[in-house]
Amino acid sequence: MLATPLPRHAIPYLREYIAQQQLRLVVHAPFAHIHQLIPDCGSWVALFEQLACDDAVIICHVPQLDTSTASHFQRITPAIRRYLALEHTHQAPDVFGQFAAHVNIPPIFDWQHYHHIAPWPYAPDRTLCEWASRWGQRRPLWHMSSASEHGTPTRHGATVDSSVVVWLVRSMCAAGYACDIEIESHAGIAAYMRLRREIQQKAPELAHYIHEGDTHART
Repeated sequence: MLATPLPRHAIPYLREYIAQQQLRLVVHAPFAHIHQLIPDCGSWVALFEQLACDDAVIICHVPQLDTSTASHFQRITPAIRRYLALEHTHQAPDVFGQFAAHVNIPPIFDWQHYHHIAPWPYAPDRTLCEWASRWGQRRPLWHMSSASEHGTPTRHGATVDSSVVVWLVRSMCAAGYACDIEIESHAGIAAYMRLRREIQQKAPELAHYIHEGDTHART
C-alpha cells in the first residue's frame, strides 16, 4: 500500500485545502507486524512531508505483544516514529497500555474494542484519558466505533452511540484534553451527520467542538 508521490503542481492546492478544512491525514496500516510495513510507512511519511501535515497519524495494529515485536518497534527510525500510533484491538487494555508505554508509542483508544472486552474495573473514560496523556505534544486521536449487528468487534454497524460520545468527550474536557475522534461506521457521512445533530441536542455545550468544514473528507 505504497503512497504515490504527488505532482509538484498539485501540492500547493492540496496544502491550502487541508489547511482551510482543518483536516488531519490518517492512514490505517494493514494488520501486520511493523517490520513488514517499513516500506509503506516510508512512502506515507514522504507524502505527509510533501503536504506539510505535521499532525498526520499512521495507525498500526499489534498482532502480538511480545519482546520480538517490541524490539522491532524500538528499531523504527525517528522519521517514521513521529507519526506512529498503536490501535487497541483484542488485547486486555492494561496489558496493551503497558506495551505501548514500553515501546514509547501513543495508544489509540477504540470504544467498541474496549467495550467488547469489558475489562474489570470497567472504566473506559479513565482509560481514554490515561492514554490521551501519552500523546505528548501530539493531539490525541481515538476511535468511536459503531456497534456490529453481529456482536463482533472486528465488524462495524451503521449507528454510533451519541450518548457514549458525549460521556467520553465530557470526560476528556474535564481532564483538560482536546482530541480528534475518528468515526468508524458503515454508514459513513450519514453516521457523522446524525451524530452531529444528536450531540447538538444532548450536549449543546460541546457543539462548538464539531468541525464544520468538508464533512466527507473529515470522516
